[in-house]
This record gives sequence, C-alpha cells and structure tokens, in this order.
Amino acid sequence: MLERLFKPLMGAVPDDAVARGALARLAPFHDILERQLAPRPFVTGREVTLADYSLASQLPEALRFGVVDLAPYPSVRRWLERMEALPAWQATAMPEPMVAAIEAALRPSS
Repeated sequence: MLERLFKPLMGAVPDDAVARGALARLAPFHDILERQLAPRPFVTGREVTLADYSLASQLPEALRFGVVDLAPYPSVRRWLERMEALPAWQATAMPEPMVAAIEAALRPSS
C-alpha cells in the first residue's frame, strides 16, 4: 500500500517495480488464506475472531484503491463480504468523506 497509495498521497513518486515485487511476495499468503477459507465462513471456523479482523483490516482500502486484486480468490472475496456485513465492521469503516478525499487526491491533476 505504501507504493500505490501512500506515496502518491504524500506527493512522492511510487516505484512500480517495488509494488509489483511486494504483491508477488504477498500472493502465496492469499493462496493460503483462500485454502483456509474455502471450507469455512471465517478464518478459524464458524465464528468471527480477532484473526478475521486482523487479516481483513486493510483489504477494503487495498481493493478500493487498486492496490490488490482478489479476483483469483473467491473464498477470500466471500469472507470479506461477510466481514463487511458485520455491525462492528461497519461501525469502524473508513467514512465516505475520507474515501472521497483520498480518491480526489489520487486523481491526476489537469
């Protein structure tokens, strides 16, 4: 997220090679999470735990701002949808005005 989100927000030039390398190193962990979630609704079973919140905490913004692609991971996508439906998750989600401000800051200026 540093290269593709935070650096542009700080006015720095992102290094795409560094971002691609980081995403490549992250892919095996997405594979593990996909296998773990395939037979169960949450990371450790039928109930949500701190593990779910911890693992899912940065995914919504990473997806929203194009940092990561979960298309190859249908179980992870369904799990994130379940997480986002939880009242506790919704109560702590990034406020839309903040999202809009970040999106505006990331847009190329004309």
